[in-house]
Amino acid sequence: MENITVIGVGPGHADYLTPAARQAAAAADVLLGSARALAPFKHLRKKKLS
Repeated sequence: MENITVIGVGPGHADYLTPAARQAAAAADVLLGSARALAPFKHLRKKKLS
């Protein structure tokens, strides 16, 4: 079964991400969001769709 996880990024700065949000993003196959929402995850080698 496929899963979709929604992660809140707060004001969009990596300092405001919770550990749970960081773990969920790291475990994801694909990240989807606006350029601002994806910015805190630019270090992850994931497919990103904006």
